Amino acid sequence: MFDVIRFLWSHLDHFRNKLIGQFFISIVDGIFLSLIPLLLSEFTRNDFGATDFLRVFLLISMCYCMTLLLQWFTRRYAETYGRQFANHLRIKLFRQSESLPLQKLQDYHSGYLLSLINRISDEMPPFISQDVLWSLTRTLVNFVLLFVITVRESLTMAFLNIFFLIIFLYFSSILGRRMIIFAHDM
Repeated sequence: MFDVIRFLWSHLDHFRNKLIGQFFISIVDGIFLSLIPLLLSEFTRNDFGATDFLRVFLLISMCYCMTLLLQWFTRRYAETYGRQFANHLRIKLFRQSESLPLQKLQDYHSGYLLSLINRISDEMPPFISQDVLWSLTRTLVNFVLLFVITVRESLTMAFLNIFFLIIFLYFSSILGRRMIIFAHDM
């Protein structure tokens, strides 16, 4: 996935600022979305009274309204940018293929090159909207929120969480690379 993100970053051109802005909007949306269960947990406190109800209810309502607004903004603009970026990437890759040496072009069938360019360009809008703006931002927010909550309870537990997360990411990347080799051999 990180190779795809590097490829995406190197070809963003004038879409870079739009994607960065949308990335931060998605992070703010993830924060509001993560606050809702935390606020709902206020209802389970022993000393929760009628005076607290209105305050918690208004905060939960505000979080829902903000997530709806930010998700509408993400759907409205980020997905549009994704389709525009796909067309921009398609033209850019065609122009780059025009400058390939003739010997390199003879090694591959023109239909194969066309299918590669179209496949890359067609898979970018869902990757930007689904993987980067929805999944990656929510995951980042959840990890930061987990770290903040565990730091409030125990600094040792927070560092153990980070340690185990790093180990998990390291081994999953190794296993992911091996699975690619196995899939290629099949």
